[in-house]
Amino acid sequence: MAALVVWLVVTVVVVALAVTTWKLGWERYRPRHAGPTVPTDEVLVDPVTGRRQRVYMNPSTGARVYVDEPQPPPGSAGAS
Repeated sequence: MAALVVWLVVTVVVVALAVTTWKLGWERYRPRHAGPTVPTDEVLVDPVTGRRQRVYMNPSTGARVYVDEPQPPPGSAGAS
């Protein structure tokens, strides 16, 4: 009987923590894209993945978003 009570208490605590995290903390980890973004002149190569990325900026907030660009074909002027 005591084991059942312990199991129920642990289950209720875990479910309560999961629901609380879902309701209060989940939005913190999602990117926020408020409003339109415009491309900047910045293009970079991600050192980890090697992918080219263009920087977009939201003029009203200054938030920056990095978007993968299509890779140029080998031998073209833009290839490195």
